[in-house]
Amino acid sequence: MEDFLPEVRQQIEERHIKTEILNPNSTCNYVLAYDAQWSWDWTFGVYLSMAEFFVTKDNHQIAIASYTASLGPSAIGRTKNKIRPLLIELFRK
Repeated sequence: MEDFLPEVRQQIEERHIKTEILNPNSTCNYVLAYDAQWSWDWTFGVYLSMAEFFVTKDNHQIAIASYTASLGPSAIGRTKNKIRPLLIELFRK
C-alpha cells in the first residue's frame, strides 16, 4: 500500500509528465486524484481490490479510469501491473 503513490508518480513521470504532491491550498491546471482500496482474503492476503483515477483540467474532469479486482487468481499480482493499463489509457493523448 505504501508503494502505491510512488508507483503512480513513477509511471506518470515515465511519460515525461512532471508530478508533485499538492497541498489543499495549491492550484494547478491539471490534477490527478485517485481513490484506492485494498482488501484482504485468507488465500491471497492483502491485494489492491479497487482503484479509480480522475484527471481534471481547470477543475473540469477530462478523464477517468478504474480497476476492480475479481476474486480469484487475478487478484494476485503487483500493484504496478494493475495500475499501468489505467495510467496508459489516461495519458495516451
